[in-house]
Amino acid sequence: MTRIDDRAAYCGLFCGACPVFLATRAEGGLKAEGGALLSCDGCRSERLPVWCAQCSLKTCARKKEIEFCGDCGQYPCADYAGFRDSADYPYHSECPGYLSSIKAEGWKAWLESMERMWSCAECGRPASWWDRICPSCRSAMPGFQKPGTEQ
Repeated sequence: MTRIDDRAAYCGLFCGACPVFLATRAEGGLKAEGGALLSCDGCRSERLPVWCAQCSLKTCARKKEIEFCGDCGQYPCADYAGFRDSADYPYHSECPGYLSSIKAEGWKAWLESMERMWSCAECGRPASWWDRICPSCRSAMPGFQKPGTEQ
């Protein structure tokens, strides 16, 4: 059995568009407030920021020995609904659709589609969920608006 790529989170999130993941790949990590370094290699890895290391969805999926939340008989549970509906992370709302794609097409095909979606169509630079304009070539990107920021 092929090991699932670390960027394929149990919840259906694509970790490859996370600013911490991208900074880890490019620069070794982000400097957090207070000087701490945040690094991440993806949900299924051992190097994670504290909020991902303590994720209840990941803990539950591992305990139940399922590959994705969509494989659970209790999906969507209250924890998943809270994750999906969080106003602070609007990109979470797309995860149920991603889980459906994973189930229909397999995680490898889904991962390839995520790599295309979260890369600049003009220059190919990987993009974060928050990138609405490519930092390299200034092309439009599919990113989300951060809550509390102006358009």
